[in-house]
Amino acid sequence: MSCCLIVQGQNTSKVAISLEKAYRKSAEKCINKAKKYVSNRKEKEVAYYYMSLSYYALNEEKYSASNLARSSRYLAKFYKYNKNEDFELDEEFLDNLKISLGDLVADRYDKRKYRTALKHSKEYINLFGDTLGLHATIALKLVNPNAKLAKVTPQKNIVRESAKLKLDYDKLMADASGLIGTRYKFGGESKSGLDCSGFNVYVFRQSGMQLPHSAQMQSTMGISIRKEDARAGDLIFFGSNNNGRIKIQHTGMVFSNIAGVLRIIHCPNSGVMIEGQGDTGYDMYWAKRYLFIKRVSPSNLLTKNTF
Repeated sequence: MSCCLIVQGQNTSKVAISLEKAYRKSAEKCINKAKKYVSNRKEKEVAYYYMSLSYYALNEEKYSASNLARSSRYLAKFYKYNKNEDFELDEEFLDNLKISLGDLVADRYDKRKYRTALKHSKEYINLFGDTLGLHATIALKLVNPNAKLAKVTPQKNIVRESAKLKLDYDKLMADASGLIGTRYKFGGESKSGLDCSGFNVYVFRQSGMQLPHSAQMQSTMGISIRKEDARAGDLIFFGSNNNGRIKIQHTGMVFSNIAGVLRIIHCPNSGVMIEGQGDTGYDMYWAKRYLFIKRVSPSNLLTKNTF
């Protein structure tokens, strides 16, 4: 994985270029160089980002909970010290870290290592702002053992609030099309900036439906749809499938399906755009990472169904 940190409208900083070159050679070299920049107080937010990136790379080479924790900790430091909202981060890395940290929380909880589960759960919520599902449930349940899970599982409320709705797919796609050109912003779910799952959140919210701001969680909702049966408004998911271990790395919406040729509307790092089969970028990148398509409606919001 390679991901240079870029400042929009300006040249990439010398520190970022230096760390990117070190990262391409080895994660260890990048970490050592980044630590020197931190000690010299030179663009330490960039150095923290590359430390996070490098420790995650080490974790990918050989799983290590400590390296995963370091990756999370240094990403938090990046967010703390970074004041430039125009920084573009590697979306695939952030999504993978989110999934891995979530898996770590679940693993520690299953092994009854509750203090560690609570610690990493709080890190997860602090980094990704995801107050839905397992991570918030674990954190709140451990802090208050008497808490009722219904109070910390908002999906049930989403179902009740959405059950009476009837989706107008023409409106859904009009709202989606109106976002073309909106810039990418990690964690964004408004016209000032969107990330991939935030794009889906914003579009469905305009029609009164609430989706969780998490590509992973969105992937568990609705019913599975065969690619040939996909229609405008269906959610489409991309990532990797390693011997049945699925990692959701990106999501968007089907824009059209004409004679089996799919076009999607989504928000990659370059911002909201429409692309699809036959486009060079799509065929070379997204088509190879296609996983599945889900149809989410008020009546099947939480249905889990796979082929």
